[in-house]
Amino acid sequence: MALIKSVAKIVAAFVGQFKRVQILTQAVPLCFDVMRLNSPIGWILLVIPGYWGFIWCGGTYSVALWITAGAIWARSLGCFYNDWVDRSLDAKVTRTKHRPLVAHPPSWAMVGLAVGFFITGILVFSYFLPLSCILIAGIGLLGTLIYPWCKRFTYYPQILLGLIFNLSVWMSPCMTGAPFSWGLLVLYIYGIIWTVSYDTLYAFQDLPEDVPAGIYSLALKMGPKKGHKILGWLMAVRFALLFVLLMGAGSIAFGGKPAEWSAYIPALFTVFSQWNMWRKWDLSVHTNCAEYFRYSVIEGAQVCLVLISIGKLHLKWYVWLLDLVG
Repeated sequence: MALIKSVAKIVAAFVGQFKRVQILTQAVPLCFDVMRLNSPIGWILLVIPGYWGFIWCGGTYSVALWITAGAIWARSLGCFYNDWVDRSLDAKVTRTKHRPLVAHPPSWAMVGLAVGFFITGILVFSYFLPLSCILIAGIGLLGTLIYPWCKRFTYYPQILLGLIFNLSVWMSPCMTGAPFSWGLLVLYIYGIIWTVSYDTLYAFQDLPEDVPAGIYSLALKMGPKKGHKILGWLMAVRFALLFVLLMGAGSIAFGGKPAEWSAYIPALFTVFSQWNMWRKWDLSVHTNCAEYFRYSVIEGAQVCLVLISIGKLHLKWYVWLLDLVG
């Protein structure tokens, strides 16, 4: 009888542990979805300003890798926190009512995985990166904590998003010790306007349902017709800043090589392609706004090409490869 009781206790303990493992295995893919690790467009938009700063300042391949890792980490945690705070609002909007945290309220296992991911990132980045990078990341984290509450009380959450999303411009100079240049400030301002523009486009998708849901945004403030004009003017300001970079690239204040005439070719191509896209926008057709939003990734990549053509990227790809191997 004692033997049977002992075996029963062992089996019960095993079953209990198995249930815990099963709960964890169910939480992992759900956590993966909540953090949008299967949807790269978000972290690509977040990392592009970091690449602008990297191309402007130069550096080894490891700088670009750290910027990429930081963008994926920050975006993942930002999505988890935003969805957790907004799950009651998301349930009222067609596009977001099927998000994982609406259908599956966060479990302790999921929260534990997210907190573990967050703490691991902090420890790794704090150990390997300079204090200035940690301080910039801290400012971004503070803005991330505030962001989901802004859309409840103000029409301008996109401006806060622009301020925090483009902080990665400053990561490369902090890691490489490159001196401050006005070119970096111009890139940061360009990025803020760029982010405000594409996130406003993103908000136009849900415009009919945002009012009853109590969600505020620049899209709601402007409306489709006025929004089209304002976003066009913001695009013009961005491209004016781009040509300021080209014309001032060779000055001591901007800290770079003079821009060759060939650098103006990709800049003009960027202006033409984006302007041609803007002409076709119809913000009253909310289903098309996701397509307009995705085109912002192309603009970010085009700006990278313009910066490379200025001569800011000193290391070639084969030097990176040799650095990796050796």
